[in-house]
Amino acid sequence: MSAQKLLNFFEELLHSPEKGENIEEVTSRSLALFTEIAEQIKCADPSERLQISEELVQVGAKMNEEFETLCQQFSLSREDLEHMVNDPANYDKDTWNSIQHLKEEIDEKKQGIFQDHSSGEKKQKRNGITSG
Repeated sequence: MSAQKLLNFFEELLHSPEKGENIEEVTSRSLALFTEIAEQIKCADPSERLQISEELVQVGAKMNEEFETLCQQFSLSREDLEHMVNDPANYDKDTWNSIQHLKEEIDEKKQGIFQDHSSGEKKQKRNGITSG
């Protein structure tokens, strides 16, 4: 499942920082994984969507654990580490631009998923089809 691939990718970056040195590769891989997940959600039936959602919740929980571990390692609060990560002064211009581009692409894909899902549900309701 793509959610597991996403988790593996982020764990690889956390535990092998040198793999994150090529920001273009990291952004490209991140976007490819997110696109794969988005396509799976779009094509999934309601029960499959639920399973994918549950897997993504597990990935999110694991990523939060890793984030908390980083906070402890650097003796920083979550807010301080979030501020550091989101501060453009901590990156060179190209890296910051790549990160911002990735965020925008992911936001667009998320909006597309929710719009497709919402319009699909409305269409099913109009046709008298209910999920569940």
